[in-house]
Amino acid sequence: GEEKEVEEEEGVEQIVDMDDIARFRRDEPFTEEEMDDLYARLNHKSTRLRQKASLTIAANRTEQTVPRLVSMLELEDMQHRRQVVQTLGVIGQPAVDAVVEELQGSTNSTARASCAKALASMVLNY
Repeated sequence: GEEKEVEEEEGVEQIVDMDDIARFRRDEPFTEEEMDDLYARLNHKSTRLRQKASLTIAANRTEQTVPRLVSMLELEDMQHRRQVVQTLGVIGQPAVDAVVEELQGSTNSTARASCAKALASMVLNY
């Protein structure tokens, strides 16, 4: 398929073509092992594979998805954390409350900054 450009605006990445997310939906649910692999792939060295994992996670969201992503907002690894932020940005509205709650309740400055970036990404994507 055609590669999607990622634009960066003041540290917030945006996946340009949001209509594309439907291509990543799968009829049968992912196994726990497959989901663990997708979350691990958010830290892959390949930008394309990281973005594909983001879109796949967002398109196949379960009730565990947003809490799991929010819990990853204080990761030490910046690249991994940025991809988590981007994934929350793709999920958009369903993630807003959890991200705002984390922003207000966390004492971790990295997590708080990541929450702000995730909210900005949501605004850019929707």
